[in-house]
Amino acid sequence: MIPVLKECVVPGLMLVFGVAYYFKTTGLPDETLLFPHFLMWIMPIFVGLMLLTSFRQKNKNEKEAKELSSLKHFFIEIKGPALLIFMSAGYIVLFSLTGYLPATVAFTFLTMILLKVHWLKAIMVGTGFTLILYFVFAILFEVPI
Repeated sequence: MIPVLKECVVPGLMLVFGVAYYFKTTGLPDETLLFPHFLMWIMPIFVGLMLLTSFRQKNKNEKEAKELSSLKHFFIEIKGPALLIFMSAGYIVLFSLTGYLPATVAFTFLTMILLKVHWLKAIMVGTGFTLILYFVFAILFEVPI
């Protein structure tokens, strides 16, 4: 029962925050609600896909989990998310010190390295992703970054 609950934590949190966000934004003008509410209707589909994927992979991971001791497995399992939380806090600090472009390139690069992506691909994707977002929001939509 516990592994099933563990797999439902992230989708459950996404659903709770999505519902709260939906009700918090209902008083805004209709023009501003089009995209956020569209995302709130799409979110349950993605939550369902996350649950389906995690339950499919559950059987594969059960064999590996039996081989590892429970304490060692806990530290292996918690290391990545904990590192990502610290990296996100560092991104916020770096963003305020250096601005959008360098902070976002660094954060995207380090996140991809954490996910075991080749360093060259991480640099290219991190830089490209950052520049595309900058172009769309700062230049096309004229949003001050």
